[in-house]
Amino acid sequence: MKYARIALVFLLISSAFAQRASFPSGEERVFSPDKKLWIRDSGGILTLETDHKKHRVLRYSRTVDVLWAPGSDYLAVNDWATSNTAEPLLISVANPDKPVNLYEKLRAELDKDGQAELLKNNDHVYFVAVRWVGPKTVLLNLFGHGDPKAPRGFSRFYRYTVGTGFSRQK
Repeated sequence: MKYARIALVFLLISSAFAQRASFPSGEERVFSPDKKLWIRDSGGILTLETDHKKHRVLRYSRTVDVLWAPGSDYLAVNDWATSNTAEPLLISVANPDKPVNLYEKLRAELDKDGQAELLKNNDHVYFVAVRWVGPKTVLLNLFGHGDPKAPRGFSRFYRYTVGTGFSRQK
């Protein structure tokens, strides 16, 4: 669980510098950095809203973290759907009907590179957005445990840039 604690520390530190929220919580909404948009939580349904429009973005079952990109044009949403998984979704404000599941994209890349065993051999795998590091670039942490061959678990960091894809961080 050492890696989970490290990831939690990164999440807590980054929250001091970003427009972010976790739902459900006492907060009902989180504003974009430009204050023109917000995400509202209504009993497990996230909606993207302005003064004049409301658009349903996601229905979640457990817990989500919402992180606004600095330019207010993207959201990263960590969906903690079960006790042993978390997946980040990338949502474009211009096209909120088509969220991109970054876990599925990374898994496809790892499959191509012959590295998917990391995901298959662990029964607890979490992939979460940590913070935005640029207008279109988000830092992500892939971590987990449960592989008998690696009892200490694993943790890897990636950057995802819209239009470019993933790069692994050392």
